[in-house]
Amino acid sequence: MRLKKPSPSRRRRALRWVALALTLLLVNAILGRYPLLPSRALSIEASKYALWDTEILHSTWDGTRRIFLCRAEAGLYCAVVSFDPLFGWDIYREPLVVPWDSRPLQGADGSWTDQQTSVYLFGFVPEGEDPPTFSIRTGEPLASSHFEPVKEIEQVTPQPEIPGEGGSYYLSIYHYPSSADVGRIYGQDGQGAWSLLRFQRTPVFYWPLNW
Repeated sequence: MRLKKPSPSRRRRALRWVALALTLLLVNAILGRYPLLPSRALSIEASKYALWDTEILHSTWDGTRRIFLCRAEAGLYCAVVSFDPLFGWDIYREPLVVPWDSRPLQGADGSWTDQQTSVYLFGFVPEGEDPPTFSIRTGEPLASSHFEPVKEIEQVTPQPEIPGEGGSYYLSIYHYPSSADVGRIYGQDGQGAWSLLRFQRTPVFYWPLNW
């Protein structure tokens, strides 16, 4: 039995609906409501959080998210951009900005899924100086007045490989299983003293797209 071919009018209606959907997607992308590229989402969020004169120094993939190392008038920061089918590419929260007058100039950011926590260490090393060492630790505060004992997972030393004026930048990625309970990042200065860095973890939505 031969199948009846759809009438031309039905095909035209289907094409109109497809054209309408594509037009709405394009309009929302232009208006910034549904960024189609990670770099577009970064540009929108930089304006939203007053990160003027943002310049992308380096970018890399970490699974399904795009990681940007950026410099702005306010300082150096790392942006974690992931894809959500409802909202497009998005950063989801204000980046942690390290002011230019910080010594040493270093920071930490992160993301998490049910399976693992990703730690992004970034900073700048002047010419002639050694790269800093970081301590990855557990011990997030509990809801009560007691605290978990702090345990060191490991110490890592990023390699500055991104050329800059008067030195080199770095953006290093480290992965840990969710069971490791990574919660605190300490950075070491030139005198060997440890300091607790601000650290947040962005939730990541899995989506099979790499742009």
